[in-house]
Amino acid sequence: MRRFRRTIFFSIAAAVIGLCLIELCSFIFFTVFQERFTFHEVDRFMLRDGDAERLRREYDRRFGWDHHYDTHLTERPRPVEYGHPLIATFGDSYTHCTDVQDHETWQTYLAGLLGSDVYNFGTGGFGTDQAYLKYLEIEPGLETPIVVLGLISENINRIVNVYRPFYFPKTGIRLPKPRFTLGPGGLHLLENPMRSVDGIPRLGEEGFIRKLGEHDYWYNRDRHPVRRFPYTRILFNRRMWLEAFHGKIDKQINDVDPRPWENLWDDPRVSELMFAILGSFIDSARGSGRIPVIMILPMQDEVFEKLYTGDNPESVSMIEAFCARRQCPCFNAINTLAASVTVPEEIPTLFIVHLSPKGNRIVAREFKDFIMQQAYPALERRGGA
Repeated sequence: MRRFRRTIFFSIAAAVIGLCLIELCSFIFFTVFQERFTFHEVDRFMLRDGDAERLRREYDRRFGWDHHYDTHLTERPRPVEYGHPLIATFGDSYTHCTDVQDHETWQTYLAGLLGSDVYNFGTGGFGTDQAYLKYLEIEPGLETPIVVLGLISENINRIVNVYRPFYFPKTGIRLPKPRFTLGPGGLHLLENPMRSVDGIPRLGEEGFIRKLGEHDYWYNRDRHPVRRFPYTRILFNRRMWLEAFHGKIDKQINDVDPRPWENLWDDPRVSELMFAILGSFIDSARGSGRIPVIMILPMQDEVFEKLYTGDNPESVSMIEAFCARRQCPCFNAINTLAASVTVPEEIPTLFIVHLSPKGNRIVAREFKDFIMQQAYPALERRGGA
């Protein structure tokens, strides 16, 4: 009996020591490597030292943020003006052509091929909702008969987001944004919750941060782990393992695609919202006598997938099918880039993070042919080509 008790005692002691060691190792690991994971700490979402002045420059009451270029319509500067307004483009950083100079955007190359002005109203970090709102704001001053709404398939994640750090805590874009909801009668706009630039200091208030989460799909949706005792509990958190896994493969977690494991195109409520936004853009453009075009811009892994399998992501097929139903021209730049290479090793030359100058030239060349086939006949019938 005594031997049995001793065995039980040492077994329990060994288990306790083992658990303590695991807890200690977990504490050390998640303290040293805390920046590699996302924890639910409200202060991660709050105003950071030194950010206020930059945010004041970027803030926009209508859209959340914008580039605020000092040009006629606040478009990205154009190296050459042809005096013939033809196309206006709206969208996120892939439309803006972040990573390249003004003379290296696909809009600049396209303008040279067409001998006409192509306006770039893209804004980094925008969701399709913000791009549509910007179109509505700019439209009255536009003289272009063709308007393009560009998007990447990831953009669906942004239309249910109100405060970008909830979607990607490490983002440099740390301002709230408007979003749409879908209800009786169609789209309903929830305006930017920060009604003036003077509200930026409120991002330092925990209560305001939590209030921003009320209409944000991503607000602690994953039940992020909390970095506190017991640290061993973090090991059982799904989000932690997803971040660890995706941090070791090519599809990295970054500001362009913060959640590579998410696919809201499978959520009927969210996909319906996206198509309502696209449909409203099409209707608005046609209502003002313009020709709308939807442009699907490429992410690098999508071009690899197309080259290897011959297939586009299901989300791209859904967008193309929607455009076909609405009889709206839809340009698929994923197919364009995949068709331009013969071996996979060529694909990285088409990208920096966004498209490289080489990638932009290819898109411009093929989009020019697309416009000539899809839009010019309608313009000629109107006498506007």
